[in-house]
Formats: sequence, C-alpha cells, structure tokens
Amino acid sequence: MYAGGGPLGELMEAAARGRAEAREAELAARRAERAAEKEIDDDIAFVSGMIAELVEAALLATKHHRHKGQWRARANG
Repeated sequence: MYAGGGPLGELMEAAARGRAEAREAELAARRAERAAEKEIDDDIAFVSGMIAELVEAALLATKHHRHKGQWRARANG
C-alpha cells in the first residue's frame, strides 16, 4: 500500500521495516533452534550407538549369540 511521502508515508515505511525486522529475527531464532535440536539429535544417536556396542560386547562376553536377530544364551554355555 502506497501512502505517499510526508509523515504518514514515513510512518508506514517505518512500520513495514519493523515488521520485516521482526520476521527476520523470528526466522533467525527458528534456525538457531533447529541447529540446537540437530546437535542434540546427533548426540543422542552417538550415545545410542555406543550403548548398542556395549550391550553387544557384554552379551558376547557372556557367551550369547544372535539367532534370527535375537540374542540367545548358548545351549552348552
């Protein structure tokens, strides 16, 4: 919407500029939040992988084996 020059035009231009800055700030905040969430997700994936490796090592050390994807104790220990 064109409001012309003068005080009304300047006021409307300043308001539009303020809305644009607010939108940009909101977008920047969302980007930062997504980056933080990705970092947390990556940390969770890393820890989850380490836990899976530790569980597998513990099961193998106690003479367990995989059978069709399931862990089972060896029959003759």
